[in-house]
Amino acid sequence: MPDDEKFKDTATLDILAAQLTARDPETGCYNYSGWKLKLAAGNSEASVQQPSERIVSSQVLYNGILLTPSYIPANLAAKTAAKQSACNPVPVPGSSNLYGMNYQTGTADPSLASSFGISGGHVSNKVGLGSGKASSPVLHVGNGEVRAALGISGGTKLQEIGALGAASNGEISWREPMDNQ
Repeated sequence: MPDDEKFKDTATLDILAAQLTARDPETGCYNYSGWKLKLAAGNSEASVQQPSERIVSSQVLYNGILLTPSYIPANLAAKTAAKQSACNPVPVPGSSNLYGMNYQTGTADPSLASSFGISGGHVSNKVGLGSGKASSPVLHVGNGEVRAALGISGGTKLQEIGALGAASNGEISWREPMDNQ
């Protein structure tokens, strides 16, 4: 089955859309309570000392896709290799990822398949950015394509996001719509 056919399961999308927009008949409030992303857990064993992944930069929302940079500080092995100690605090960069998810569902968006890749028949929800702490994404639109520019380790990383979609302007808030109160 071609990759573009794998993501056209409209029955599943219709079921998900119905769950996201279902309202309580008594209160009129949405039943859906949101989503959260589980980041990579650290390992505090003395021989490993791998800090947990964390979000330390702002997110950007474009055309229904939430772009979130994350950072994983350097582990003990990287610090030891750099000869870091309490007396010699050498800065050792960790690594960064960029998550791209549908802002309503928290799932990988099928439109990111070409730029984030496919793993195990599913669109990946993140792409590695390399060494260093990534800044907040700044979107660049040109030639019908959207790219996220992120400052990382003294340079700029351009990450393909995909084809220019029909984005709409306007405020989006975490609060529920006014008609839902």
